[in-house]
Amino acid sequence: MSFRFGEIDKVHFRTGRCYRVSDQWFFSTRENLQIGPFTSRDEVDVELFFYLKCLGTVSSDAGIPASFKSIRDKR
Repeated sequence: MSFRFGEIDKVHFRTGRCYRVSDQWFFSTRENLQIGPFTSRDEVDVELFFYLKCLGTVSSDAGIPASFKSIRDKR
């Protein structure tokens, strides 16, 4: 079994943040906020990226991933 750096034998359950209810997509945060609805999984990925960037979780030097640019430009 592999562990994160600094973890010896702790077991942590990691789940995806994105989920779908009917035709609407959402993502959840560590603070237990449910953000959405969005029209597609791709849109969730873009919005989650910007949400994390606003929180400072993603480096301010990090550019928008190339796969996200075309999605963001559609808005």
